[in-house]
Amino acid sequence: MNSARLADREGGAPEFTERCPALHESRTTWGLQSTRVDVCKHFGAGTRVCVLDSGVDVDHPDLTPAGVRSFTGSADVQDRVGHGTHCAGVIAGPRVPSRGPRYGVACDTELFVGKVFNTSSEASDDALIAGISWAVENRCDIVSMSFGVPHAEGYSEAFEEMTSSRSGSTALTAITEGQLAG
Repeated sequence: MNSARLADREGGAPEFTERCPALHESRTTWGLQSTRVDVCKHFGAGTRVCVLDSGVDVDHPDLTPAGVRSFTGSADVQDRVGHGTHCAGVIAGPRVPSRGPRYGVACDTELFVGKVFNTSSEASDDALIAGISWAVENRCDIVSMSFGVPHAEGYSEAFEEMTSSRSGSTALTAITEGQLAG
């Protein structure tokens, strides 16, 4: 975009202000509004999403996963960090939450949550692979993983082997990776 056009938009050009009215968060978060999720007619019905992270708050009033499992060596699925619950909420929070504005993108999706991080916020390759396998066994369409790996570690050959052996699977694995200094 050229700078003249940007200057026009910042100055309140009619075409821009008509397309981008002020965002009010009484009903939906600004993120859902800015990405136009709030006016979308699709709510994730018929899809299954698995969040592999730090677990889920089992007492959260808005989240009712279809399946929850721990791959940490402990049966405890409770999210003691909050990150897994946050990710699950952004993905599958309800259209009308118990309090506050809507924050979930695909409120009609069937949610699965796998706890792969232990109490030290570490996840082994074995836990991650078991979680992905569980998601595929449960016919999840998307597997969401949001974590960082120290740059010096590179990639895992175990993941390479697992993905090549699952060539018939239709699950999309979405990984948001933040490179950690290392």
